[in-house]
Amino acid sequence: MYKTRAVRDRKGRILHEDLQSKDLPTTRIQPDRRWFGNTRVIGQKQLEQFQLPLQLLEDPERKVGGKQKRIDLLSTQPFGETFGPNRRRKRPKLAVEGYGDLVQAAAVKEEKFDAKGKDVPQGEFDEFKNAVST
Repeated sequence: MYKTRAVRDRKGRILHEDLQSKDLPTTRIQPDRRWFGNTRVIGQKQLEQFQLPLQLLEDPERKVGGKQKRIDLLSTQPFGETFGPNRRRKRPKLAVEGYGDLVQAAAVKEEKFDAKGKDVPQGEFDEFKNAVST
C-alpha cells in the first residue's frame, strides 16, 4: 500500500525514506520502561466497590434466570442408541404418556420457576445499578 522501503545510493547509504522526518535526518527514540507498564492504576477502595456488585451477580443463590441446566439425555439411553449409526429413534423420549401429561408437567415447572423468582426482593440491587451506571 505504501512505498516504505528506503532509497539507497550505490554504497548502500540511505538517501531518504517515505516515513522519514525531513527536519531531523536520523534520530533514535530512547525506549523507556514507563511506556510498557500499566497505564491505569486503581486504588484498593475502588477495587472493593467494583468487586462487590460482581460477587452479587455471581452468587448462585440469587440467580433467577441465567443458563439452563443441560438435560442429561445419556443417563436414560446410551450415546450409540441415541445418536450413533445404530440409532433406534428419531426423537428423544419424554417422561410423559400423552399431551395432557406434558401440559401438566410444564405447568408444574412453571410454578416452581415463578416461586423461585418471588424469593428475590425487587429493587435490592438498585443502589449498585446506579453506582455502576454513573
